[in-house]
Amino acid sequence: EEAERLMARLVTQLLPRWLEEPWASRAEEFRLKLALECWEENVPEMDVEGTGLYTAIALELGDLPRANSAMEPLKHRDLRLAFQPAFLDDLTSHGLWSLPAGSDTGATSLP
Repeated sequence: EEAERLMARLVTQLLPRWLEEPWASRAEEFRLKLALECWEENVPEMDVEGTGLYTAIALELGDLPRANSAMEPLKHRDLRLAFQPAFLDDLTSHGLWSLPAGSDTGATSLP
């Protein structure tokens, strides 16, 4: 009963007040930066999926140097089975990845 009362207070009183604060509009950016910093300390070097997530967060924050640094070991690998074509297109447009020479097709999607 006490937990329900506290949750109701959180949802009906505290959360709406928090969302009205000027700094609340930057909360998403803060969470993304925190995720990026945590990831830097804990991700294995050749974790392809983790590197993709890290790079996506860095791009969302406009931090191209971090994104470039993360993608450097994967820059010339065929990542078409690891990432969606739209993400590969985004990486390509930022100069972070290109389809390896000798690949069957020039497209970021598989034939």
